[in-house]
Amino acid sequence: MLWQAAMKPAIALFPLMLDALSLPGCATSRDYPSLARREVERIAGAAEPVAPPAAEPAPAVPADADTLTRIRALVARAEAANRRFTGERGAAERLVSQAAGSAMASESWSVALAALAGLEAARNDASLALTQIDELYVAERHAHYEDPTGNAKALAAARDSVTAMVEAQNRTVDALARRLGV
Repeated sequence: MLWQAAMKPAIALFPLMLDALSLPGCATSRDYPSLARREVERIAGAAEPVAPPAAEPAPAVPADADTLTRIRALVARAEAANRRFTGERGAAERLVSQAAGSAMASESWSVALAALAGLEAARNDASLALTQIDELYVAERHAHYEDPTGNAKALAAARDSVTAMVEAQNRTVDALARRLGV
């Protein structure tokens, strides 16, 4: 009798379990709705997207006095080196022309090589000033990477000016070195 009392709830649930087992059979019919977009769901009309308002440009920050002083000093150093280079250039060109074709380590060749070394020393002074300008520029751009500051713009202009000097000096030294056979 005890087992009959335990079976009564299971027997009562039996019709429900049969109904649940028959449910998957409903999905076998092919009459279920499509998942494709219906005409009602399509977007229609000619609405134009609204452009966001233009952002106000950040006010330009001028270069500070300390940076301008450093830039002026470095450019003046490069210009002094360039004047020295220009002053020595004529003599070096004349000595290289005289030594062209002479034996390596001859007297004229050695004198021309020394004159070329003088030009290289002047160029190196200008290159050192350029290196220091580059270092300042990189530090400034690293600190203010999103927008170029007044300091960065002033450093870039100085860098361009000194770079032009150094490149002209490089071309002269290279041409003289080739003529001398070095």
